Amino acid sequence: MDGYDYGSSGAYFITICSKDRKNILSTVVGDGAHDVPKIVLTTIGEVIEKYILSTNRIEDVYVDKYIIM
Repeated sequence: MDGYDYGSSGAYFITICSKDRKNILSTVVGDGAHDVPKIVLTTIGEVIEKYILSTNRIEDVYVDKYIIM
């Protein structure tokens, strides 16, 4: 938002999409018949998760929830 100070304290919702919304972050494993389908991160998805979790080492920065799809 124009004029908003993003350096101030607050909760932020951030969405990041891959170029052309390509499916490069995870795959769905399981057919749902006898097992519950699960999301398995690709190598790229694992790198993204590593960096999301590493933000918790920054003073006054906390990631409460995140989803990688």
